[in-house]
Amino acid sequence: MSKSRKCDYGCGRKAKHQFKNGVWCCSEYSCQCPEIRKENTGNALGLKIYRKTHPHPRPMLGVKPWNFGLTKETDERVKKMSDSLKERCKRDGFWNNTIISDEQKKKLSRIQKERIKNGCKIGCGHAKKYWHESPIAGKVSLDGTWELRVAIFFDGSELNWRRNTKLFEYNKQDGSIGYYKPDFYVYDWGTYIEVKGWEDEDDKLKWSKFPKPLEVWNGDKLVEYGILISKW
Repeated sequence: MSKSRKCDYGCGRKAKHQFKNGVWCCSEYSCQCPEIRKENTGNALGLKIYRKTHPHPRPMLGVKPWNFGLTKETDERVKKMSDSLKERCKRDGFWNNTIISDEQKKKLSRIQKERIKNGCKIGCGHAKKYWHESPIAGKVSLDGTWELRVAIFFDGSELNWRRNTKLFEYNKQDGSIGYYKPDFYVYDWGTYIEVKGWEDEDDKLKWSKFPKPLEVWNGDKLVEYGILISKW
């Protein structure tokens, strides 16, 4: 490679790394190139402007479902669905055709809590797992594409970050002990980062009781920061 070769993405910096497709870049990862970072930010902003005149083909944001605010006491359709599910549970059972009693649920909960206290990994059960080789944090396992994009964003921003492994206890609404492990810790900010899609009341409770600086990055935040172009 010529010593005077510049980054093929047009940032003007000296090229240091060649990708498999033959493109030369000023950094080991294309997301670290200033020109690419500027383009990604522009894409996110451009999508916001585009959506003002071109609505999403499946616009559900802000649309209330048909059963919003309805209960089995106030609506016959909801009651019918509830009764049908109860009958199905009685007929078929849950795991291996066996109804799980309250005592069994408590026992399983105690076992899981002991496993967590002894170092069992807490993760997102429904998200695809990804391995990411970070030049800063090393090889880390991530839950879903959002966490992966955040990790790449940290690398591109040259932040000193790590996949968090520290576990925090908190008191649940029923008085029992729960365990919470945020997703990331950014040393440069002295802050824990939680990447979150759907959130419930228990999430809000553990965040409100968290003893350290914590930021929750939902889909809107990720779009705002240019990490995602769109939540969907």
